[in-house]
Amino acid sequence: MSSPSRPPPPRGLPAWFASWLAILAATGLAVLVLQRLAVADARDALEGALRDHLVAQAGSADGALHELPVELLAAMHGEKSEIELRSVVRDLESHSRLRGLALLGPDGEVEGHAGEWLPLAAERDLVESARTGGAVVGPLYHDDAGELYQTAYVPLSSHPGWVVAVEGDAATLGAVDELAQAQLWAGGFVGLGAVGVAAILAAWLARPLRRLAAELGAVRPGAEPGAVGDYGYREVRGVAGAARELLAAIRTRDTELVAAHRREVDQLTRMAAEIAHEVGNPLNAVALSTERLATLEDPAAKARVLERVRGQLAELEQIVSRLRDLTRPLQPVPVSVALPEALASLVAEVPALGVALHVPPGATVTTDRVMFAEIVRNLLKNAGEAGARRAVVTVAVAAGHVELEVVDDGPGVPDAAIDLVFAWFHTTRATGSGLGLPLSRRIAEALGGSLELVTARPATFRLRLPGAP
Repeated sequence: MSSPSRPPPPRGLPAWFASWLAILAATGLAVLVLQRLAVADARDALEGALRDHLVAQAGSADGALHELPVELLAAMHGEKSEIELRSVVRDLESHSRLRGLALLGPDGEVEGHAGEWLPLAAERDLVESARTGGAVVGPLYHDDAGELYQTAYVPLSSHPGWVVAVEGDAATLGAVDELAQAQLWAGGFVGLGAVGVAAILAAWLARPLRRLAAELGAVRPGAEPGAVGDYGYREVRGVAGAARELLAAIRTRDTELVAAHRREVDQLTRMAAEIAHEVGNPLNAVALSTERLATLEDPAAKARVLERVRGQLAELEQIVSRLRDLTRPLQPVPVSVALPEALASLVAEVPALGVALHVPPGATVTTDRVMFAEIVRNLLKNAGEAGARRAVVTVAVAAGHVELEVVDDGPGVPDAAIDLVFAWFHTTRATGSGLGLPLSRRIAEALGGSLELVTARPATFRLRLPGAP
């Protein structure tokens, strides 16, 4: 016996790995955003403060040189005047703690700072802007030693064409870069910590899922709902609860299937016994008749026995025909049936039973004419054979369906037989076959309707069919 094949492994990422990735990605993104924001804000603040400081220092130098006859000293070209101008500029540079301070003349001359201003070549446009306007701050730059500096230019008050140039140290901005480096390292350590924390959280989140998967994988047919526990967080409890409900539903269905199978087996057993009984009686009679034929010499007596055998064989043929009707497929052919005419024709087939018809004039139903007639014929015939003398047939037409009730004045259905009235081969009459009512219900259901016993005394049967106009 071959062992059952294992189901293929499930596809997709494991829950713990997906959770780990999600937590790790969220942590990394948060660290990166915070780092970028912190460094950018700090750098912007420091650059703004440095620019303001340089402009303020240039403004202070402008105030100190306001009264100095700069044009005159520069025009004299004497050693004394140059020394005096240079001394004033040097003192301002020293007191302001600047890297450099110079005066830039209208003709491009540099007064102070050893007569040279290195940024001038790259920032001549800024100097021209300062001559004609307000204060101008130059870009940040690194010197040959890698130090960071920045320049500022302001027009010299009361001295048209002259510009005060200052150069300040921007080392604080280097601290920002160092801060960024430190934050990168800190972010790396935070990321490593996040890896560990995420792994722990992912394992915690995935644990109930793994347990649930193991319990569901161990479930076998007929398992109790308690085979799946109640644990974990809300979503896992929801899935586990749904699994328990499914197991309970499966057990209920299995129980109902077993009960239905048992009922089918019991019904088949009774049917087989009834068939054997129904067929056995005529067969026994035929056997007795044929044995008697062998002992008879009188032709007239033989003829009477043969006639009896023919009747017994006809009874057998009738039983076989009825059994064949039970197995043949029912394929209705719906047509419009005029109820007054159809019922009047069926009543004429049972003259011994007085039938009163209460049918709305012109009432019709769309159904199979032959099958409809067989149901009503069986109901009227069953009433007459049960001992009824009169019956009332009432038809009610509603939107979408027709209801037909047959009430007779017979003895009714015994209490013990109420639940068996539609059982195959069940009959309370010595000559009954027990096939009429169950066959009629089968036909009614094939027509999309129903047949039921409404009351036992008086016996009232209701046929409900769809297809009313």
